[in-house]
Amino acid sequence: MHLKSKYKSYPNIIHTYAAIAVMIASFLALFCFSSPQSFGAEKNVVIDMQPLGRQPEGSMIYSDSLAFSPDASMLACVLYRDDYMQVLTNNTVGEKFDHIARGYPIISPAGNRVGYIADKKDKHFIVVDGKASTGYDGACCLRFSPNGKYMAYIAKEAGKQFVVLNGNRLKAYDLIDQSTGILFSPDSQTLAYIAKNNTSDGILLILNGKESPPVDGIKEVSFSPDSKETAYIISQDNDWYVIHNRVKEGPYDKAQSLIWSPDSTRLAYIAIKDGAFWVVNNNEKTYAGDYAPQSIFFKQGGFAAQTPRIPPPVFSPDSSRMAFTRIEEKKFRNVVGETTGPPFDQVSTVIFSPDSRHYAYIAVSRTADGIKMNAIHDNNVGTPHDLIDKPYFSPDSTKLAYRSMDKGQWHMVQDGKGQKPFDLVDEPVFSPDSAKLAYRARTQGKWLMVENGTAQKPYDAIGNPVFSPDSARLAYRAIGQSRLVMVVNNKERAFETAENYATMDHISRPFFSPSGQNLIYLALINPTHSLLITNVTEKLLNVATLTTIDIPLVFDADDRARFLAVSIKNGLFQAFQINITVTGQP
Repeated sequence: MHLKSKYKSYPNIIHTYAAIAVMIASFLALFCFSSPQSFGAEKNVVIDMQPLGRQPEGSMIYSDSLAFSPDASMLACVLYRDDYMQVLTNNTVGEKFDHIARGYPIISPAGNRVGYIADKKDKHFIVVDGKASTGYDGACCLRFSPNGKYMAYIAKEAGKQFVVLNGNRLKAYDLIDQSTGILFSPDSQTLAYIAKNNTSDGILLILNGKESPPVDGIKEVSFSPDSKETAYIISQDNDWYVIHNRVKEGPYDKAQSLIWSPDSTRLAYIAIKDGAFWVVNNNEKTYAGDYAPQSIFFKQGGFAAQTPRIPPPVFSPDSSRMAFTRIEEKKFRNVVGETTGPPFDQVSTVIFSPDSRHYAYIAVSRTADGIKMNAIHDNNVGTPHDLIDKPYFSPDSTKLAYRSMDKGQWHMVQDGKGQKPFDLVDEPVFSPDSAKLAYRARTQGKWLMVENGTAQKPYDAIGNPVFSPDSARLAYRAIGQSRLVMVVNNKERAFETAENYATMDHISRPFFSPSGQNLIYLALINPTHSLLITNVTEKLLNVATLTTIDIPLVFDADDRARFLAVSIKNGLFQAFQINITVTGQP
């Protein structure tokens, strides 16, 4: 076995990738501080930097290997030297290996464990919590359970493949499906994977070590939201079936799109049988139209035969209603509960409001003048437009907004009324109390924020709108006239930067505390200085490099927040956890 790259995935049961070692100075989305220190209390804010890990001298780092835990307490990455590789986890440098697999290390969803795949002397190892497994001929698909208590992976030895769960080898097979990989149920109590023995005639689904009957094919293994039920689709002797809690439903010519209701009481899917579409809901079949090729017109290519496709069924958030698409004489209708909508040439998936009482979708009509689109809101057909994006409901479910385009101009439509046209508009964002609607718009080469139909000051670039949890403030970052700007309730706070240094990478998005009273963000004003801004208090930080693309800042309480950062000194990095305490109101 010839390994071509230091940072790679393995051949045999893992795809091979090429990779290039990149110095840590190329990191994106990191705050980089010169040295660990604790800043004294300023008015309203105290900043404390706790070291997490330091890069050893003589090593390099793969920039795309950096992993952060969701709670901003753990950092892991791959270190590279000429003759070996290691994983750095906070302050711990791991064992030396010849290579680390691309895509690793990974941190468990619970944020409490780190794992990766490595090789040494043609043997592959799984390393979790700093402990390496026995060596295998191949390994892949390391996964943690949602609660972080379990880890599993696929290994190969002596021509056989098997799953290892928390260090325990399970039954060996000739092949285990890598595309499906390892599946844990939402409650972490059930482990599933697909396997096959060449000496048998079928493919097996393994659920907590129990084998299903052998079949020709298996796909769409799915757990119910409450983890109490399991479903999957099989093919056998040219027929398709759905297995729901070990009960076989079918046969069908084809089955697809398994969908659970949010309360886990219903399973729906699309089936094709005897030339017709059927929507099956807890094994009750509803006719959804003929499955036959249609003539579709293309302006450049004339007519072409195309088999129609219908979107998957969808349940309302409270599980009381199901929506699906029906085909009638080459037209499409959406059926929502007991209500059948009007026919169109195509319809989108139904979107329910948060309270489940309302719904909306987009419909397409082909006319002599071209394609027109309508938004359908509770079975009421809206004004036609040349193009419509998907609809958005307000949090209280009383308002509906979507962006549309006519004659090359875009405008926001709220509750059926179009607002001022622009060259481009972005997705609508409602405030938590549903009283306000904001979106980005572009006109004459400039970007501006629109709030409740009123356009604000134009800038060279702006970030997405962010409402405070109490809906009292709207904030967004912007760039204009070589300045970094934070705009809060249409009032800007600008930071002068070095020449040509004002970019969206150099100002973070705004972060509001849970009550909405405290606002925190960062801005890099030149290559060696950045500012941490908490409400109206600025703190100058000694930094070497700062880019702030989507860096996560976590609030533990209304007056306490933290994020992870990295400093670069003499070409080496050190990671920190930055803790922020707000000591009073501005």
